[in-house]
Amino acid sequence: MNLNLYNLLMLNDKLRNDFPQLKIKNNNHNLVYLDSAATTLKPQKIINSITEYYEKFSCSTGRGNYFLSSQLESRVSESTKSIAKFLNCDEEEIVFSYNTTYLINIISKILSANVKENDEIILSHAEHSSNLLPWYMIAKAKKLKIKFCPFNEDLTIGVREIKSVISPKTKIVSLAHMTNVLGNTIDVNGIGKFLKERNIYFVVDGAQSISYYPVDIKKIQCDFYVFSAHKMCGPTGLGIMYGRREILEKSEAVIAGGHMLKSLTTDGSHDFTVLSSKRKWQPGTSNYAAIFAMKEVINYLQEIGVDNIRKHCIELKKYLVSEFKKLPNIVMYNEKLESSILTFNVKNCSAEDVSFDLSSKGICVRHGDHCSKILKNVIKTQASLRISFYLYNRKEEIDYLVKQIKEGKDFLNHLFE
Repeated sequence: MNLNLYNLLMLNDKLRNDFPQLKIKNNNHNLVYLDSAATTLKPQKIINSITEYYEKFSCSTGRGNYFLSSQLESRVSESTKSIAKFLNCDEEEIVFSYNTTYLINIISKILSANVKENDEIILSHAEHSSNLLPWYMIAKAKKLKIKFCPFNEDLTIGVREIKSVISPKTKIVSLAHMTNVLGNTIDVNGIGKFLKERNIYFVVDGAQSISYYPVDIKKIQCDFYVFSAHKMCGPTGLGIMYGRREILEKSEAVIAGGHMLKSLTTDGSHDFTVLSSKRKWQPGTSNYAAIFAMKEVINYLQEIGVDNIRKHCIELKKYLVSEFKKLPNIVMYNEKLESSILTFNVKNCSAEDVSFDLSSKGICVRHGDHCSKILKNVIKTQASLRISFYLYNRKEEIDYLVKQIKEGKDFLNHLFE
């Protein structure tokens, strides 16, 4: 990637100026936003793109032969092509919906038609609830077995770990490319090749990884890859799914409505036929404002380079770990992992109290179990604090954070200010 851009990312405030939200204050403290694993901030050019839709293109596509509808259709097509190129797949394999959670529910329903009693689904202990509950629902309904893949000593998952848990009854493996609590990753390319050779469906939750790692669908060889726009500087309310063309074409629709219907009978047979594979999975009016902006989102990330973003965040985490090691009251759970996420606790303080106190100083961090209910079995704590970095964060913010934790001897003080 362009080294000059990486230097800009590391050394000055040029990119920070792209994000208007960083100008806000809380209690006269500058905003220090350290919760990008939940959602990223939005650059002004993305906000402008969304506004442009509402000001100039607010209409609907499909069967609208007037000029606005045609122009919007063209812009939606441009965004779809940009996403497909970003993922290295065919644009007809891109499906839009609400979010990653909804799309994994759709995928689980699609694949439930291809499993039978006692078949197995493989997950991991670090999965977000979005990649647990949909599979639990179909496992209960169809009497399937769920097994959990172990981590290796580095808290990652590779082919060796997959081999240790699959059996002839394994039909589906669904894993996060990068998890949201520890930031640990899986060997997507190796696992994808291994599972494809055995005709096992491979679903990848890319919600956390999409803005940190280059994604090449042809190398991964997965059947589905899903992510949300809001975790990559894009708008909320838009989930994006890559689905293997053959699966999308042969599978029965699991939701139904407008834009997908080709014909139907009224003779009591209740038969109907649907349009192309893509429309089959996008019934109803789409979030055109968000889709409209996605071309700009992809352009923005590609100009900087997701590799550069990841390197920047890893350097920030290393610096934070080195500073936290100087504090005797900090417990870290993933300090050795190269990622954008650090999960920790302050000894003898609840994560919630620390989070509220930091908030009063303008610092935004996440607390709780982070929608990963069973990870406590791995890291041995019920609740924790999570810091997650992105391209707009700087070392000076870490210094400020560490200073506030040093001075926060009583993390209940914020209640009495």
